[in-house]
Amino acid sequence: MVDQNFIERLAHALAARIIPRLLDGKPYPRLMNATEAAAYLGRESEASIYHLVKRREIPCVKHGRNLRFDRLELDKWIEADTVHHNKLCRKCGERKKGQTR
Repeated sequence: MVDQNFIERLAHALAARIIPRLLDGKPYPRLMNATEAAAYLGRESEASIYHLVKRREIPCVKHGRNLRFDRLELDKWIEADTVHHNKLCRKCGERKKGQTR
């Protein structure tokens, strides 16, 4: 049997190499502009990124007159916004094991 800890470390190592790549194979920079951040987050346009900035919902860095988006902070932002199935999932209606309606 394979050690679960080993599998998790391997998965994280692979994800670190695979995830930060654009469709053309170039790695995402640490600080991205709105266009790159939109692509990284799977958004349709940079306008959607600016909308999130205006509402103060997305982490960003002011670099001179330009906005930049730290890839690591975006990863934390995504993780903080992730819904785990340990509570009732409104989208699919699943409940935690042992819960009743």
